Amino acid sequence: LSYGLVESHGGRLSFQPVPEGGAEFTVVLPACNEPATAEMATEPPHNGTAPEPGPRRILVVDEDPAVHRLISALFSTEGYEVEVSRGGHGALGLAADADYDLIIADAGTPADSGELFVSALLRSRPEWRERLVVASEPGMPPPADLAADPALRWVQKPFNLRDLRSTAAEVIG
Repeated sequence: LSYGLVESHGGRLSFQPVPEGGAEFTVVLPACNEPATAEMATEPPHNGTAPEPGPRRILVVDEDPAVHRLISALFSTEGYEVEVSRGGHGALGLAADADYDLIIADAGTPADSGELFVSALLRSRPEWRERLVVASEPGMPPPADLAADPALRWVQKPFNLRDLRSTAAEVIG
């Protein structure tokens, strides 16, 4: 989590073993001479290209609040609007009412109908298959109906932030 937060702010986190045992961690962040304002916190970074027509939106569906914080920290600093849902029922409601560029969902999150959120989402919005990234726990086999779908993109938890960013870039890009 620390590595992801530091990296998402353009910094570097390193460690050095110490002779007495343990390690010494160093965080290096870029300097900013301007005072922070509310406008700066919500404005996406300007990279010299034409602005996007609106904010890119990401939906995170996972019961773990730490996952919400991690993904929000990773993407909101890049100008993405991140919405989260702890349950499949609420996430299906969000997906019915809004458009998302990326959906990151835990493979085991249930929907209220007894089926999994990912299966329910794909049944109601099959065109979102290409916008979906499914997260799986290590050692847990994916649900049979999802494992058989070659179009789904998978990432493993705990997240490797480079893999998650790369997979997200494939979907959004």
